[in-house]
Amino acid sequence: MRKAVCWKAGRRHPSLAFAVACGLLLLTVMACHSWSQENPASAASAPTLSTVVASSWSPKDCNFSAEDAAGISRDLDTDIDASTELMETVQHMLVSESFDQLECLAAHYRTSKEKFSGGVWKLHTFYLALSKPVLDPQHPTEQDWLDHIATLKRWTVSKPNSLTARVALSKTYIGYAWAARGNGNSDSVTGSGWKLFGERLDRASDLLNSASTVAPKDAEWYFTMLQLATTGQTWDLPKARAVFEEAYNFEPKYFYYGRQFRYYLEPKWAGEEGDSARFSTEIADRIGGDEGDAYYYRLAVDGICDCEDSPKFDWQRVVRGFKATEKLYGPSLIDMNAIAYLASYNYIDPIMANEVMPRIGEQWDKNKWENEKAFQDTRDWAAKAAPVAAKAKAVAAEADANEKTPAGASYKSSFEKKYKQLVQECVRSEGAPADKFETYTSVSETGSVEDMKVYWNGQAAICIYSKLKTARDNHSVLFPKPPHGSYWIKLALDAGEFLTTASK
Repeated sequence: MRKAVCWKAGRRHPSLAFAVACGLLLLTVMACHSWSQENPASAASAPTLSTVVASSWSPKDCNFSAEDAAGISRDLDTDIDASTELMETVQHMLVSESFDQLECLAAHYRTSKEKFSGGVWKLHTFYLALSKPVLDPQHPTEQDWLDHIATLKRWTVSKPNSLTARVALSKTYIGYAWAARGNGNSDSVTGSGWKLFGERLDRASDLLNSASTVAPKDAEWYFTMLQLATTGQTWDLPKARAVFEEAYNFEPKYFYYGRQFRYYLEPKWAGEEGDSARFSTEIADRIGGDEGDAYYYRLAVDGICDCEDSPKFDWQRVVRGFKATEKLYGPSLIDMNAIAYLASYNYIDPIMANEVMPRIGEQWDKNKWENEKAFQDTRDWAAKAAPVAAKAKAVAAEADANEKTPAGASYKSSFEKKYKQLVQECVRSEGAPADKFETYTSVSETGSVEDMKVYWNGQAAICIYSKLKTARDNHSVLFPKPPHGSYWIKLALDAGEFLTTASK
């Protein structure tokens, strides 16, 4: 890795708000012309667009050095650092002012729509590297910003018809604007901070608009405009939605549009509670099928956070979307780390975590896990908890299937009366919180208890479990005979009902 250019990130919980604010989600547009048109003097040696878009394209077509060629050739199916290597390589080329090579690579990514394994667009990663003077976790100084901007300006002068350079500079001004504003609440921003913020965003907007006159717009032009419309200049919601729809129509599979607009619909910006998650479902349903589920996964995995106002996503669809992403685009170590982390800390799904963590091996994501020990401890927990969770899942499925039969519905009514009497006794003697809870009971063909699960906390729950266990050990008949032996039945109960009765 090019440690002189940047170091790899090491934060445990990267803030989406910070990422958007700093322009990390911005991308740019690229030129559609050949280099021979831009710089006739170099026509003999510079690759043309037809060369770049050929199906047999290779790094050799861009005259890369061996080191740069290696830096863009790794993939996320086997290397957790592949995207970081690409960004470091792009930054190295920029610092070296290898503008021809950057134009060549940009044209290839734009026209080929090449992606990393897992579906992340390499175009996104390419411009992510160009949007900041240094990569995370470094923090750019004022001089870093000025030097970076100066280099990009030299690129625009060298290549006056380059969309790539202009939009890269626009993206940089957005990041520079947020550097002046800061990432705190609006009431923490100084007057001079607001002034610089507005001026730099205006500069970004001017550059973006001028870029669109050089050559046809592309996916990244739309994305950058969407960023300006939402968390930049904060246009009103209908106008911002119109920008999203235009961008979506241009490239429906470019999930960065949906990710940006989903974020704008959080209550901290322009939405109300639930708007962000509803939008994610709406767009995923619009696409439909595996592609729609994969899109939903992308919006969710970047939106779920360890915070009180985290959007409420459908976890089962998130899992389905992760699997659809692998099916469509191949495995990604970054995605494996992400889904394992969410399954361990947000949705407590040891089955899902245990499915992917052995596949990760030792390539744990330093942006996701606090340290290697945290990753290994979680992997050990998932391995132990997954079989228990799998059994509970099977029990729930069997109970649901039983209830859907005519005999099952009838039996549940008589079973519930007896079970509620037991709950009432325990609530009366032990007290209880006014919670809703679930129970699962396996009943033998005679009506005795074979197994029991009480998903509730407190002394009343312990009392219920103890009574059921005693009955099981003594082979006591507590319930009516079920439709067949080893019959699982589920009850969803409300402790408030028993508390009211106990107080009378």
